[in-house]
Amino acid sequence: MNHILLVEDSPVFQALVKKTFSIPGYKVTTAASAKEALALIPKFDFSLIILDIGLPDQNGLELCSELKKNEKTQKLPIILLTGETDVAHKVTAFSLGADDFIVKPFHPLELQARVESKIKKSKESNDASTEGSVVKGSLQINFDSQSVIVVSDAGEKEVQITPREFKILRLLIKNEGRVLSRDQILEAAWGGDGSSVFDRTVDSHISSLRKKLGPAAAAYIESVKGAGYRFSVP
Repeated sequence: MNHILLVEDSPVFQALVKKTFSIPGYKVTTAASAKEALALIPKFDFSLIILDIGLPDQNGLELCSELKKNEKTQKLPIILLTGETDVAHKVTAFSLGADDFIVKPFHPLELQARVESKIKKSKESNDASTEGSVVKGSLQINFDSQSVIVVSDAGEKEVQITPREFKILRLLIKNEGRVLSRDQILEAAWGGDGSSVFDRTVDSHISSLRKKLGPAAAAYIESVKGAGYRFSVP
């Protein structure tokens, strides 16, 4: 059973989403506020979260950021709903870990298709066979636990990166020495949904990843002008 958590204060949109997923294999639980949503999360095992940005007690973007730091929800796909069409708004959403972005009003079939796609990719990721760990220069990466450790003269330090950043790092490492275009990174980390994800979103995530890895390890991720990015250890 695919259990969806809908965080939306509008009864109209609550009814629309519930009707959209009144199909076999789906169940929708609603919360009208961030507080209600956070109270429900420990009680259920959700497959995906649909989150409205305009909540009465908290900005949905802030809640998205919290959910991506929560151990139980950090790997769950999150689809944001909003009436905003501004590109900068979307970039902010993706930088905070959102997996998709849908502008109201939306067609129920579009929402259904996007939800099914995100849940499928999430299950495929969770069901993937274990990959063990690798050492690349000053980096120690464990693919099973999705942990990254940076080794320096001061010792070892675990770096806290988001699941999305880990997907990008994993992709670059698996293709060491090969230049990957932004489109290839989008396809691997976001599912290639060009209608809602932008090239500069990739740049933003790469920048954040480099900053967290520190100067030495950040140099392993090279920018190739006009082409994309390449992972290479000197």
